[in-house]
Amino acid sequence: MNRSSESQPIPHEAGVSRGRNWDWFDYHSVFSYRYGSPQMRRVWSEGHKAELEADVWIAVANAQHTAGVVSSVELQDLRDHKQDFVEGIDETLSREMDRNNPRYCGHDVVSAISVFSDSAHVGGRILHRPLTSEDLLSNVEVLQMVEAVNLVEARMKRVLGKFASKIEEHKDLPALGQTHMQAGEPLTLGLRLSVLANDFLMDYQKLQFTKDRIWGKGIKGPVGTMAEVHELLKGTNMDAFEHEQAVMDELGLKAFPVTNQTYPRKLTADVIGVLADMGVSAKKFGMNMRLYQSSLFDELAEPRNPRDVGSSAMPHKRNPRHAENVMALARGVKFSHAEALEVAEEVPMERGIDDSAGKRSFLPESFLAIDEVLKRVENILDGLVVHEKSLYRNLHNFAQFTAAAPILTLLTKEGEDRQYIHDKLFSLAGQAFLTLQETGVNNFAELVLEDEELRGYAAYAEIAEILKEPEKNVGVAPELCERFLQEYLNPVLNNSSNA
Repeated sequence: MNRSSESQPIPHEAGVSRGRNWDWFDYHSVFSYRYGSPQMRRVWSEGHKAELEADVWIAVANAQHTAGVVSSVELQDLRDHKQDFVEGIDETLSREMDRNNPRYCGHDVVSAISVFSDSAHVGGRILHRPLTSEDLLSNVEVLQMVEAVNLVEARMKRVLGKFASKIEEHKDLPALGQTHMQAGEPLTLGLRLSVLANDFLMDYQKLQFTKDRIWGKGIKGPVGTMAEVHELLKGTNMDAFEHEQAVMDELGLKAFPVTNQTYPRKLTADVIGVLADMGVSAKKFGMNMRLYQSSLFDELAEPRNPRDVGSSAMPHKRNPRHAENVMALARGVKFSHAEALEVAEEVPMERGIDDSAGKRSFLPESFLAIDEVLKRVENILDGLVVHEKSLYRNLHNFAQFTAAAPILTLLTKEGEDRQYIHDKLFSLAGQAFLTLQETGVNNFAELVLEDEELRGYAAYAEIAEILKEPEKNVGVAPELCERFLQEYLNPVLNNSSNA
């Protein structure tokens, strides 16, 4: 089965679908209509789950047909009535949960079997034989994870592509570096973006590693022994291992070599762990975007529709709502990972069902949250507004201070005592800060150039040259950007096997 995300283009925006009949007096998850793409919502929908359940059942029947224990008529009957089963999802859920339904059973798989069998009268006789519920559900959930990861992978490549174009565009643009929220040395906007992009690149590489290890449960029965399959296939030309392989091949999955009743719950934790890592990178990105969009810095801005309202009380506000949404949604995935870890470590013996209820929400909603987070990061980068005058103003206000480090390096290289020079520059900078605070004028360069002792150094002319245009002291930042692009980021973007 081809479960590639390439055939499902990702739109920039999701949200409430016009024309959909919502009952707004019933509870809906915000992920049902506000966050996440239609493609990701479809992956985790009850309807698509029913489609995948039918696929698993048909793959099992096909393997057993090869073994000679299912007839071609029975197999074809299941195939012919797959869509009837999918369209009967309301009745399936009713038989599971509605005690007033005459065919209520209180069990999700039993209700699904009964609905499928109602239309597939012939194939229904062998439906689910000789499976346990998790032979069905575990493999279905893994298939959903594979599809969801493909969508996330496509999102990630788009985000990395936007980073690449912005890094290339701004690799030479000077900006004021900030350490400890204090003015540091100059760098370039391209380097700042490269550092943020590198976090996402690390996540993408981890996603590739994890993606290759998303395996199904296989067909191993209630405790992992394959006992029921082994019994069914006695006297046929197929054994339990061959049966499992045939089913997994049709589903496009590899099976874990050993399991208990379910696929290893560590898999859920591993997958959500990668999503949580993406959330960490996105939250860091969002925090930085909030800072650089603030009125005090005003260096960058996220794209804004002219009709976007920032505040109902303060009409002038231009709130960084996309960056703030990124942070809020990313935070939740981190806590979902913690829950997934607890689920993985609290599996009693061969299994209980306490791993089920919470996972029904935190697994799909982790994917939906990251889907929305990455969409917003992509949109921010795509429409990123760079206020070059603000970048220059902030750099100019503090640029003279940034000359202290290269002056210190220069004089130390000339043989002067490093600590002595550091103390002198520290003292002069302190005086200049007081002047800056009181007058708004930075006179650090003037103080350095007028210092009698510094005037006596042989390197005085070089000191003066450093102070002339200190904002240009960006080291090899442009070259670092170019190297990051050519050796690390672009190879990922150009590798079609990762598409």
